[in-house]
Amino acid sequence: MSFEEYQRQAAEWTSQFTPQYWEPHHILAQMQEELGEIARILNRVYGPKPPKEGEQLRDLGGELCDLVFAVVCMANRESIDLSEAWQQSMDRKTRRDRERFNRKD
Repeated sequence: MSFEEYQRQAAEWTSQFTPQYWEPHHILAQMQEELGEIARILNRVYGPKPPKEGEQLRDLGGELCDLVFAVVCMANRESIDLSEAWQQSMDRKTRRDRERFNRKD
C-alpha cells in the first residue's frame, strides 16, 4: 500500500469525528506514547529489563502501525503529501549519505 492510500484511509476513518484531527501537540503526544510502547517491547525483548511476572508483551507490528497512524494523521492535518515528502527525503539521503556508511561488498 502507498502513503497515498494510508493517508486516504486515515482521512476516511477520522472524518467521522469532531475534530477530525487533534491539535499538533496532541498528535505529538500520541506519537510519543506509541514510541514509548515500542521502546517497552524492545527493552523487554532485547534489553536488560525482563518482563514482569505475568506481563504480556504487545505486538511490535501493531505498535509500529499505531505510530505510523499518528504520523499519517499529523501529515493529513498539516496537508503534507507523504509520498512527495518521502521521495524528497530519500533524494537527500542518496546525495548526502552516499559515502557516509560502509557498503556491502
